[in-house]
Amino acid sequence: MKFSSEWADTASERGEAQAFWIDLFAVFGLKRKQVASFEEKVKNLKGAFDRIDVFYSGVMLGEHKSKGEDLSRAASQAFDYVHSLAREGRGDESPQYIVVSDFQTIVVYDLESDEPAKPAAQFKTAKLHENINHLGFLSGYTARPVDPEDPINIKAVGVLGALHDELEKGGYKGHNLERFLVRVLFCLFADDTQIFDNEASHRPAICSSRKCLRSAGTTSPLASCLH
Repeated sequence: MKFSSEWADTASERGEAQAFWIDLFAVFGLKRKQVASFEEKVKNLKGAFDRIDVFYSGVMLGEHKSKGEDLSRAASQAFDYVHSLAREGRGDESPQYIVVSDFQTIVVYDLESDEPAKPAAQFKTAKLHENINHLGFLSGYTARPVDPEDPINIKAVGVLGALHDELEKGGYKGHNLERFLVRVLFCLFADDTQIFDNEASHRPAICSSRKCLRSAGTTSPLASCLH
């Protein structure tokens, strides 16, 4: 994906972090200005104001560091901000997710999990296309745990990669292509991502993700999966 290739080797936080988040939101079809703010002020225990790098009220709090910096410290900083929001009486704005990154790596914490201080996911930015489900909450999707070693999940990555290449050959490129592939991924795993409220009402309109993947041949993934 374009996002992964552009950001995987960026090193310095200064002047680049906000562009990183703008592009990440765009992958999910979101305009950052419509959903999130940069440098959101929050008052700490000493009465001074800290600034949250990126804040998606009620959904996500993000902290960014330069390449190679300790992301666990960034996470601790983010957890402190969540506590500060509560102390200010802004509990309704408290996020469920914390995301920290140093451009090369993305780490996700789920504050409503059984172990909120333990990363729910950690992956290289270059592998975002293989871990897109871990950030599905940005688009309002909630993901159930899936086994990355499941042959169906592995095959899904292969099908999406082949689909990307075929569409790119046909002249489809850039943000529109990436956004389309994200949507295809969530449809393939509709049961896991819960994108449909009433499964029964949508079943006639969509194929089962697993049935679709099992029928996909290696010679023509596009034709096999989207017929």
